[in-house]
Amino acid sequence: MNTDKVDDTDQIEDKYWQPRPRARPPWDTKYITFGFAYLQDMIEHSLIELLTNDETKVGIYLQQFPFPCYNVDFFMRSISRTLPLFMVLSWIFSVALLVKSIVYEKQERLKEQMKIMGLTNGIHWVAWYTVSIVLIAPSIFFLCVIFKHAKILQHSDPSIMGLLLFAFSFATTGQAFLFSVFFTKANLAACCGAIFYFTLYLPYAVVNQYEQTMTDWMKGIACLLSPVAFGLGTTYVSRFEEQGVGIQWDNISKSPLPDDTYSLSRCIGMLFLDGILYCLIAWYKEYVFPGKYGMPKPFYFPFTKSFWCGSSTAAHNTPDQPESGSVENVQCEAEPTHLKLGVKLQNLRKVYSAGKKLAVDNLSLNFYEDQITSFLGHNGAGRQLL
Repeated sequence: MNTDKVDDTDQIEDKYWQPRPRARPPWDTKYITFGFAYLQDMIEHSLIELLTNDETKVGIYLQQFPFPCYNVDFFMRSISRTLPLFMVLSWIFSVALLVKSIVYEKQERLKEQMKIMGLTNGIHWVAWYTVSIVLIAPSIFFLCVIFKHAKILQHSDPSIMGLLLFAFSFATTGQAFLFSVFFTKANLAACCGAIFYFTLYLPYAVVNQYEQTMTDWMKGIACLLSPVAFGLGTTYVSRFEEQGVGIQWDNISKSPLPDDTYSLSRCIGMLFLDGILYCLIAWYKEYVFPGKYGMPKPFYFPFTKSFWCGSSTAAHNTPDQPESGSVENVQCEAEPTHLKLGVKLQNLRKVYSAGKKLAVDNLSLNFYEDQITSFLGHNGAGRQLL
């Protein structure tokens, strides 16, 4: 008996299931081909003779279990192992381009200019998300059409594939937002963003190798990486497709493997959760570590009342009263408090590190809407700084 050729007994079926009977002697009927069944038969007959003192030889007849009709899709069988990789790679250029566009806007100070004109961070990210989805939506539609009519996934429901692709695009957009807040150079961001995006897919190989021994919470933790969640979901789709039933709405919450409670619906849910988490991390990092431009907020700012409720309108529109007895304030024109306050500088101080030169010291100034402000002064008075 050749023990190296006989199947292990720690699992009840092949790791890579195929819709056909095990009828090939060199690969499938290994217990007979490599001698295990004959050794087992001899041991059993010896025990029977020893316990019963009966040397009657009993004949043995072997017959395989019947198997229903099946179709062999050699093309699907060949691409089912690599379909997740191809699907992830199809988005790598979109990720690099999106990250580069966002960082370029920051590099050229376009974002700061729009914020001066009243743009908020929330509207800024919603605009980028809308642009990204509008650009990706046609590719999702054409992919679903190709999958169905090119007979790549001919048994699967195209609406489910559209939902899976949309969930992945949602998570990928959030991931691109997260990558962009760590860079200030557009070209470097595009290169590193593409590398990081593909690197996050590599743990899927480990998940695929140990899938049968992993629990649901282990798969859930691994699916916090959106490429892993998408790869696992695509694997479920390809397995249902190999079985000839395809992914449908009635089996979207089921697994094609026995004793497996994870499913495609959980993978889709994790993709939406990943997209939200990526956006939240990017939003938090941009406030706490804004980089070269912007004022950083304390790390606990989400738990402060002033961040969510803001300051009262009266506090913003009431200018600081000049101190009595100040010679400089005698000739100051009264501020137009009936107008809406746009920008308020309070006790602004700037010291250049080179030479420790004091440029602006304790300057307070209000800028109101519908007014034009100009600065007069000699060279070095701090006009360009303001």
